[in-house]
Amino acid sequence: MKYHRDHCRLIRLAWEGPLDARRKESHRLTDLLGEHHDLAELHQLLLSRPGSFGGREAVRVALERAGERRAALELEAFRLGRKLYAEAPKRLARRFQTFWRLASR
Repeated sequence: MKYHRDHCRLIRLAWEGPLDARRKESHRLTDLLGEHHDLAELHQLLLSRPGSFGGREAVRVALERAGERRAALELEAFRLGRKLYAEAPKRLARRFQTFWRLASR
């Protein structure tokens, strides 16, 4: 996802509006995925040392809330991912090649 966002940044001058919007949406998706990953790491940490985090009940509550947030992040990430990747990869690549050629002129 980060590479895709960087590609959009590189060629956005060819068609600034739509590509800048796509870059911003890609950035949003990487943020969602990053937060989801952080919560997965927290989940593992809490399970590995519950005594370090207030005991089993405190960990249970934290895991429950983190799980709810992860579920919400997944819904939003999948919605945004479907939107960003609705176009077939080869077709998207051809479109980006066209943008690159236009920007090179």
